[in-house]
Amino acid sequence: MKDKAESFCLPDKMPQLTQYYCGIMLCLFLIFPIVNTVRRLCGDSNILFDLWRDYIYYLVGGFFVILLLAFWFMRTNNEIQYSDLKKKLLGNPAWIFLGLLAVWMILSVSVTGFVYDSVIGTEKSHTGLLCSLEYCTVFVIALFVKKKKLIRLWTSLFLSVGFIVSFLIVFDYYVLGFKINFVDSSIIFYNSNHLSYFLLMVTVCAYMVYLVGSEMKIRIPAFIVYVFGAAALMIANTVGCLIALILSYLLGAIVLLLSGKFKWIRFLTVILTVCLIYLILVFVPNPADMTLKSWMNANKDFVVSGIKTLIKDEEKPDDLGNGRLVLWKCAFQSSLEKPLFGCGLAEMRFRLMVATNGVNNTVHNEFLEFSSNHGIPALIFYLGFVMSVFIRGAKHRKELTEMNVISLCVAFAYLASSFVGVSMFYTAPYLYIFLAFGYFRRESDPLQEDKKLMK
Repeated sequence: MKDKAESFCLPDKMPQLTQYYCGIMLCLFLIFPIVNTVRRLCGDSNILFDLWRDYIYYLVGGFFVILLLAFWFMRTNNEIQYSDLKKKLLGNPAWIFLGLLAVWMILSVSVTGFVYDSVIGTEKSHTGLLCSLEYCTVFVIALFVKKKKLIRLWTSLFLSVGFIVSFLIVFDYYVLGFKINFVDSSIIFYNSNHLSYFLLMVTVCAYMVYLVGSEMKIRIPAFIVYVFGAAALMIANTVGCLIALILSYLLGAIVLLLSGKFKWIRFLTVILTVCLIYLILVFVPNPADMTLKSWMNANKDFVVSGIKTLIKDEEKPDDLGNGRLVLWKCAFQSSLEKPLFGCGLAEMRFRLMVATNGVNNTVHNEFLEFSSNHGIPALIFYLGFVMSVFIRGAKHRKELTEMNVISLCVAFAYLASSFVGVSMFYTAPYLYIFLAFGYFRRESDPLQEDKKLMK
């Protein structure tokens, strides 16, 4: 029988410590929306953006230190068979595409030049090489979180933070009469579009938890978060995210129909609720005697004008939709002009500024961003990585857990919105986290101890 000291030796505990470390670090991602709101309300404007970018660097660095220690201790105890590890990695398309994407981005930057913008990114988004590589690492970090308690804790915290943010927006709109204006004054995130990306993921996550939750004590809080999240998303009024939300409704319904677990009453409740929320926002005025309809009209009828600007093909796009067709056309032509390694972020930023007469320097399409900045192969690797996660889920649909299905639907919602959105360092990591949580793992994996959804 082993003595007490031997049974609690550090090498035996390293895998568990690594997993808890990863879980704690992922939970810290959720602090940003709340802390940033408090700091902005106190008059601090931009400092947290740099701090948050640095935090991602610290997260990645700390993860690798812990990971190396874990591998070293497990190696000394012969707990790792490197041949088996190599076989698992090479036999997994998601890992292969992710690795190829990281390598190709490094190669493309080395070819286009290691300038500040290409490595660090612009002053607004910081989505340069380092941040892109960190997104890949966040996916790996999230995969290390296998205990269902940690995953449920993270999801609960995500919905809790989302509820607080959504409640503040709705409270400001209907009680304070837009006195603080969380949406327009960019208090929580850089602007209302980026806030909408976060609200979209919160709303879809709450919607899916309500649909697939097996217990009333889980479904009721999720439904409350969904109500406030949907209301805040409509107040934020970003067309692309609203379209993505509708697509997510359809995807969730299709997945549950195929699984035989579709609940008509729950689905109709969700749809009728969002319709009721819209009618209330449109026709019931707030203390400032303003409805959502008048709010849209005050902003030049956002929906109509936004769509017109979205498809407008002129050299002087207005600031409302930033003339996305002009941006996409420039990015597409640049991708064809330099298909192998792209133009690099610095050169693309200049090209976009010229194309829009100084209005915008971002593509507003995450897929074209990969092809124009790093070349068409980078786009292929990115699509291969994302699609391999979803294809793996479809292949093992009868073995998916509730958390797998919820996470895949949230990831899908973000990807749908990214067709007209910008990759930001405080919202994009959530995509990679949910892709990791939605990634199917075998039944022997602790993640699969969760109740299976598909029969």
